[in-house]
Amino acid sequence: MPYITYDNVTGTGHKRGAVVSTISTTSGQLKGATIAVGDTKVEAFLGVPYAQHPTGSLRFAPPQPIEWDGEWDATEWGPTVNQEQYAKEMLAIVDNPLRELRHGNDSSLNLNIFSPDTAGSAPVLVYIHGGSFRQGSNSVGQWSGDRFARDGVVTVTINYRLGVEGSFSTDKSSNNGLRDQIAALQWVQDNIAQFGGDPNKVTVAGESAGAMSVGLLLTSPAAKGLFHQAILSSGAAGNSLSLEAGKAVTARFLEFLGRGTDPAAIAEASDEEVIEAAKQTQAYAQTPEAAGELHDAYLSSMVWQPTVDGDIIPTTPIQALREGHGHDVPVLIATNEDEGSLFIVASGLAAQMNEELMGPVLAALTGRPEIAPEIAEAARRSEEQTLGKVAEHAYDDWKFQVPLAEFIDARHTGNTQPTWRYQFTWDAPIFEGALGALHTLDLSFVFDTLDDEGAQRLVGNNAPQALADALHGAWVSFVKEGDPGWEPTKDAPGPTAIFDAEGYDVADSVGADVRARYAKFR
Repeated sequence: MPYITYDNVTGTGHKRGAVVSTISTTSGQLKGATIAVGDTKVEAFLGVPYAQHPTGSLRFAPPQPIEWDGEWDATEWGPTVNQEQYAKEMLAIVDNPLRELRHGNDSSLNLNIFSPDTAGSAPVLVYIHGGSFRQGSNSVGQWSGDRFARDGVVTVTINYRLGVEGSFSTDKSSNNGLRDQIAALQWVQDNIAQFGGDPNKVTVAGESAGAMSVGLLLTSPAAKGLFHQAILSSGAAGNSLSLEAGKAVTARFLEFLGRGTDPAAIAEASDEEVIEAAKQTQAYAQTPEAAGELHDAYLSSMVWQPTVDGDIIPTTPIQALREGHGHDVPVLIATNEDEGSLFIVASGLAAQMNEELMGPVLAALTGRPEIAPEIAEAARRSEEQTLGKVAEHAYDDWKFQVPLAEFIDARHTGNTQPTWRYQFTWDAPIFEGALGALHTLDLSFVFDTLDDEGAQRLVGNNAPQALADALHGAWVSFVKEGDPGWEPTKDAPGPTAIFDAEGYDVADSVGADVRARYAKFR
């Protein structure tokens, strides 16, 4: 989607509007713009910094408060954080615009606010984007918050540090990406009333790495009281490294960076140097030399992820949930039916898959090469399936379906608030339907942005609006009323709302056997 300003018409139908009244925040004053969403006027404040730009000595430091003089112009998307761009195969179907700093006081740690009425007191949705903790931003048209604002929800989309900058782990620094998210949630608590939002009715939501982040925030003492409900889409609470692994990965990164360990020397590294050293570290994790060095990060396809540091993340999230140490709030959790196809089919791996390649692929998936043959057998649905399809199912099960089941079971062991579950099953028309209900496909339905140019790379030009109405409506209902519209689940198999072209039906047992098939490996 092009920049939202009040000087253009964007891909999601925003029309030119007048500058709104100046808003005063704890950081300073800012101005936004009114935009038209159909016949409804929405007020948008874009690229609003919640912390100083993380560069130089702040690159690997906790987020620092920001203040400015004068009036901040919040009428266009802000800059994205330093990151490695997606591979060209992914960019063909996944939108990820990279935006530069606009002026000297600008910050990539910014958020966008969409409000139905700055004089109101509406429920608030804070959305955390995905991208494997390595890519993504809050300025993607598919998850623009204007449609939620149209429907009475103040919506905030945030940036946070990615890659090594978000996961740098030493005795003095850890989990700065999560710390950014917490700082943004705190900024929302301190300021959202000025935008017509109720700070006592905040739902935090995320997709993929954003959902994994929400799972971590649900057990982080530092996030207590900053939100009151949670939505996890295509991710749960199973992604974290041990602190020793995080430190080892960081030490290897510093070796590749080649600037020693002196903070002043490290601070002089350019964005490009940091990205290159981070890519070398990710590649090194796949080599035999990394086996004893990187601990549980060895073979991981996500070496840059949060660590159990004893502070922001005191213990593994699933353990915390089982022991009742999580924040006991209502939760809505979901997966897509074919999560694995984006990573295995769209990447071209499925077409290349053979017995020789299967082992390394499943080793990278699980981090345990010795169980690769058994994982392949657990993932196989029939003898006729191709190896590519087996790998796709393995990825889907191990990364998404089993963690969802573990999360729901842990929630019911240690929490009293309800958990709702749904599954998205509509098949994308691209790749001649071979991707099915792939990872990220649901987002343009959740945000009701089927007309966005980036979304149409995935959904085509004739996606069912009835499905968007139903899924977007379920999120709106949950944010506003604390109930998406069907019965909560008591355990992992069900009840589960199944969303397809016409809306949704409720099933009693979805994926009832998935956890059992992998139980001895988890």
